[in-house]
Amino acid sequence: MGAPKYGHWDTSLVGKFNPGDFFGFVYQITHKESGKSYIGCKHLYRYKKTKRTTESNWKYYCSSSKYLEPDIKKFGKRAFSFVILLLCKNKRDLYYNEMKVQVDLDVLGSDDYYNKNIGGKRFFRPVESYKKMEGINNHAYIGPFTIVYDNGVEHRIEDMTVQDFAERHGYNASNLAKVRHGKLNTHKNIVSFRYDGDPVKDITGVWNPENQGPFTVTFKDGSRQRIEDMSVAEFCRRYGYDSGNLSRVKDGKSAYHKNIVKVEHDKDN
Repeated sequence: MGAPKYGHWDTSLVGKFNPGDFFGFVYQITHKESGKSYIGCKHLYRYKKTKRTTESNWKYYCSSSKYLEPDIKKFGKRAFSFVILLLCKNKRDLYYNEMKVQVDLDVLGSDDYYNKNIGGKRFFRPVESYKKMEGINNHAYIGPFTIVYDNGVEHRIEDMTVQDFAERHGYNASNLAKVRHGKLNTHKNIVSFRYDGDPVKDITGVWNPENQGPFTVTFKDGSRQRIEDMSVAEFCRRYGYDSGNLSRVKDGKSAYHKNIVKVEHDKDN
């Protein structure tokens, strides 16, 4: 039985292809257990004075990264996935796409990547094939996420990656990741960032970023309810209130919000 046509590479993103029709490809090698990845590119053929000679060692190539190689030797190739992200027809497209994927994923600003530098510098126009990777088709898309602002408003994003969201709205994707993992309390006006599968942090940033401590709400009919087991943000989510409006009630800027006329934290008394 002959060797696999594409070696150890997963080609599900690019489909079947004839190596002779392309110059090279952009790839992602990922340690399955930790999720740490390396983004690079590989030529499909060797060249001598711009003339194609023989096929390269691309089928079982494991990258030349001095940061990735030690882990492959330590854990073994089976501990890693090898994925072809994009096929490119010329050198310019190959190096452009490698750099664009590296920049879009912010490989230098995250501990989730082995990359220590960005490759390729001179490019003259966008590559049409890269548009296939926008939004939910982007290999970096891992599902919907929710942003909570310091006024208590929540914004659920379903159709783009965090990197795309950050670029469009003037945020830094690395800082958003730090907010998600608790390494930063806020980034600009964002106090919480979570994917659907993440545990919900009781953060609203309205008057207490951590929302710690019991509080009491007073209703229009004079009844009072003491809340001890959840934050203001979680109370609003469960019962249909807006934490920003409750903040204004608490600060005396609004007489009421729906049927609530007063909000008091124990620490305020």
